[in-house]
Order: sequence, then structure tokens, then C-alpha cells
Amino acid sequence: RVKLMRASDLVNKDGFASGKSDPYIIMTVGAHTHRVPTINDTCNPHWDLTYDFPIEVVQGQELLLEFYDDDDRQDDEFLGRAKIQTSVVAERGYIEGYWVDL
Repeated sequence: RVKLMRASDLVNKDGFASGKSDPYIIMTVGAHTHRVPTINDTCNPHWDLTYDFPIEVVQGQELLLEFYDDDDRQDDEFLGRAKIQTSVVAERGYIEGYWVDL
């Protein structure tokens, strides 16, 4: 189970005059993927959402977080990526307040 709380100081891909980024995340573990809803006009989004991922194999699997800026008129822009090994969670049983850099 992943509880996604927030992100901070994401890159502003929309430029100075047109506002801030509209971030969303694609979260993947193995063959399972969730798209986190877009939060408009912020580089410090708050989601407070929980997602369940079945873990078939602990060793070698990872939670992949890919951050994008949602753009209506063009392709979404890549903001960054982070990976968390599922073995870290399995060893500890529970991780709270875990921040990752993109």
C-alpha cells in the first residue's frame, strides 16, 4: 500500500507568464500502474491518496514514480522520476514520511 501525500519544489514547466506546472504522477509496480490525478497550477501539490499494489516478487521489484506536467494543448512534459525498492518496505514492514529526490 502506498499513501501518496505530497511533492515539493517541482520544476515549473509552464513558464513565468502562464502559471505553474500542473503535476500528476504515474506510479508503477511490476505490471500494475495507477495515474494520480492532476493538481493544477502548483509546484507543491498535495494529494493525500492511497493506492494498493500487489507485490508478487519482493526482490528486484520497485515502485516507480514518474512526474509529469499536464498540458492541454501539447504533449505532457516530464518533471522527474524516483524509484523505491520494494525490498526496503518488506524489510521494515512499514515506512512513514519517506521522501525521495527526483
